[in-house]
Amino acid sequence: MRTSKVKGGYLNTCDNCQKEFFSRSTVSRRFCCVSCSISDKNKNRHAFGNANPNWRGGTRARYKEDHPDRTRANNIVYNEIRYGRLKQQPCVDCNAPTFLSQAHHEDYSKPLEVMWLCPSCHAKRSFKKREEEKCSA
Repeated sequence: MRTSKVKGGYLNTCDNCQKEFFSRSTVSRRFCCVSCSISDKNKNRHAFGNANPNWRGGTRARYKEDHPDRTRANNIVYNEIRYGRLKQQPCVDCNAPTFLSQAHHEDYSKPLEVMWLCPSCHAKRSFKKREEEKCSA
């Protein structure tokens, strides 16, 4: 996309059909019309993995491979909550409401031994744990 400033707006080149078009918006547009935008979306609609421009490298799948114990523990807790056998509790550190709480595992080999923490306290505790691991290593 090529954009150049002209009197009263911007002269842009459509990414799809290469036609020049005028835009008053300070944010440059990529397409001259709706049909060009739709045809560009349809080009990559069925592209998977690296072929799709929206691909981010499969970070979730890589996390599951790198941390199978964490994934297993999180799945067990999720299912126990879903089936009603485990209830969320208020944050143990700051007593934040139940709907905010997250399950924190001190030991992933014991998936049902969780500590309920709000997102803020969870981040602090995880950061502290990582710092301790760095110091001991």
